[in-house]
Amino acid sequence: MDNKGFSQKELEDVFKTLVSSLIGMDYANYITGDSGTAAMQAVQRMRGTQNADKLFIDRYVSEQTVDFLKVNCEQSGIEVVTGDYAAFQPTDKFFGAIVQYPNAEGSVEEYEPFAKSLHKKGIKLAVATDLTSLIMLQAPGKWGADLVFGAPNGCVTDKEQMAHIATTALHLGPDGLKKAASRIHGMTSYLNDALDVYGYGQENTSFFDTLKISLPQEVSIKHFREVAEDCFMDFQYYKDGHIGIKLDEKTDDETLSEIIEVLAAAADNFPTPVEEEEWEEICSLDESLLRQDSLPPVIPGLTRDPAENKRS
Repeated sequence: MDNKGFSQKELEDVFKTLVSSLIGMDYANYITGDSGTAAMQAVQRMRGTQNADKLFIDRYVSEQTVDFLKVNCEQSGIEVVTGDYAAFQPTDKFFGAIVQYPNAEGSVEEYEPFAKSLHKKGIKLAVATDLTSLIMLQAPGKWGADLVFGAPNGCVTDKEQMAHIATTALHLGPDGLKKAASRIHGMTSYLNDALDVYGYGQENTSFFDTLKISLPQEVSIKHFREVAEDCFMDFQYYKDGHIGIKLDEKTDDETLSEIIEVLAAAADNFPTPVEEEEWEEICSLDESLLRQDSLPPVIPGLTRDPAENKRS
């Protein structure tokens, strides 16, 4: 989406206003930069002047972020402990913890009890997240996050993401943003419901745009990958034998049909055509996980069409 007609200052102001609402905290609590650098800055801010020297990282934080932190934390004299957030026992030896929301496999977890248990011990919580998901999901600040930073997002730089989000907000407005995010989730929910027809399973009880899929018993990962590559489709392949499918704003009915065709062909089945749906109306998330407040107007006085905006 073209940002022509909007100044850099306007884009930055819109981005800050929007991010503050998305994370449910002051913009100062959002750390910009690539995921590794931003994560390390979060670690340093959580540690501050504390004597505690341990950092907990949930097992489902992106491997890329964890690897970066392990190297840099060791150099800073910080001991990194990884594990399941739900089983973590906080002690005064820890100064901070990091989780991802949705996590690296696409699952949307209910972190509020975890955040409360940390805060009782004076431990801070940093959250890696995808800002697009927060258009629908409950803001991290509402359930106890202290700091937020961006999760890995392919080859997109922080500045590119800022410009894209801000420009989209200016063109679509808060209602348009919500509609776009709801559309992504609706199509993902449709795909989730279709999996069972072809014998697939799905591991994520709650999700925004990503499914972790188990193959039918008679389908090997090698066979599935060959079928996908023959159809020029690229999926994520987990070490445990599952596959990951992530949808985004570029996914349309044709793309969804192509994904289902691969799933059907790998299972030696016939695909069911994708019917036109009101994607924005389909939601499989529990209400407790959804954002309860509205996004703010981005910049009062700015219209959807940059050419119509009058500037002094």
